[in-house]
Amino acid sequence: MGQDKGLLEINGKPMIQHVIDHVKPICNQILISANTEDYKRFGYPVIPDVVKDTGPAGGLISCLPQSESRKNIIISCDLPFASTEFIVRLLELSGGYDITIPMTGRFLQSTCGIYDREIRDTLRSLIDEGHYSLRYLVRQFKLNILESEHFPDIDLSLMLRNINNREDIERYVQ
Repeated sequence: MGQDKGLLEINGKPMIQHVIDHVKPICNQILISANTEDYKRFGYPVIPDVVKDTGPAGGLISCLPQSESRKNIIISCDLPFASTEFIVRLLELSGGYDITIPMTGRFLQSTCGIYDREIRDTLRSLIDEGHYSLRYLVRQFKLNILESEHFPDIDLSLMLRNINNREDIERYVQ
C-alpha cells in the first residue's frame, strides 16, 4: 500500500482510530502493537514486537504480558467496521475459553477476538518453536469459534471486512 495501513484514512480518520473508538467504551487499557513510533500520536502505549518477523503472533506475545486484564480484545487495525456492539458480544460469549474468535465461511478470523492473558507463556513457547501462524496457534488452546448464528442482529461480514489495499477502501467506503 505504500504506507502503514493502520494510518490510512477512512471517512476522515485513520483506520486505527476507528478501532480505538469502538473499543474505548469497553476497555480500561488500550495497547497498540506496532513497530513504529508513528502510533504514539493516538495517546496509548505502543508496544513493539519482542520477537521480530513473527507477524500478528509477535504482537500477541508482546502485548499480553503487559495487559492488566485477564480477557483481552485483540483486533487488527484493518478491521475499522468492527462495532462496539459486536465486540461486546464476543466478550459475552468468551467465558470458559482461552480464545474466542469469529469464523466467516471456512476462515477463522484470528486477528479479531478475545484472548485470555494466561495463554501468554504457552503462546511464547509455541512461537519460540517456530510456530507463527495464528490459525495454527489458536487451535492449540481451548478455542471458542463463533459463527453468524451467534450474531443474529449483527452483520458479521461487515464487522470482519478488512481493508488490505486502496481498492478495498474504494469498494467498501462511501
